[in-house]
Amino acid sequence: MRDRPPRPCIGGARLPGRRRIGYVKTTANVIQALRSIYEHLHPRGLLVLEYWHAAAMLRGYDPVRVRRWRTTKSDVERISETVLRPSEQLADVHYTIHEFRDDGTSTTLTETHTNRYFLCEEMDLLLSTAGFEPLARYAGYDEKAPITEDTWHVVAVAKRPATSTQ
Repeated sequence: MRDRPPRPCIGGARLPGRRRIGYVKTTANVIQALRSIYEHLHPRGLLVLEYWHAAAMLRGYDPVRVRRWRTTKSDVERISETVLRPSEQLADVHYTIHEFRDDGTSTTLTETHTNRYFLCEEMDLLLSTAGFEPLARYAGYDEKAPITEDTWHVVAVAKRPATSTQ
């Protein structure tokens, strides 16, 4: 995400799939990624991005979570084990997914994701440093709810100014 060549985008940009800002681990690399996105936008283009909220992560994360559900032919169990690294603002989340099929077979998959979490003011500063004008923040996808220490996901909206600030 940080090194893609600039390509103008009609109006707005989003980070598809695993190209989420939370997967970028250091401040320098976050700024580099945001500057790359900035270069992809037309003047006055909008960036909408979602990030993990530091207040909720530090206050209320669960070290272990288990979720179970039924599909048409199997039972699935997902175990997530989270370790926070507060000084780096990173969360290492190890997933173990078990699928128990009705025919008696099973599969287990494991993977670990490392995600960064951000304070709201920090994200505004990072966006500004990359040349954006922060416009709004939302508690998840609810434009009316306040952002509190219980808000896990924050959606930020920023604009590339009509004239370059970089």
